[in-house]
Amino acid sequence: MTSGVVPDLSPNNPVEILALYAWDNKLVDVSGIVEKQTSQYSETALLNAFCYNSVEKRRSYYAVPYTCAVRPNYV
Repeated sequence: MTSGVVPDLSPNNPVEILALYAWDNKLVDVSGIVEKQTSQYSETALLNAFCYNSVEKRRSYYAVPYTCAVRPNYV
């Protein structure tokens, strides 16, 4: 960080934050997006994004699963 050269992409939340925010009704239901693409995701990815909302009393998709990888370049 002190060098001024930082990664372009990095996760900023632990995975469990998604479930806690969904529980507290702090996230938007994105089921319409995810359900169109369920064949593109593994069962595990879908289960991680399918959380319970205690205010609406139902489960929905509150995240769009994604995959990323970091490949270092040596010069």
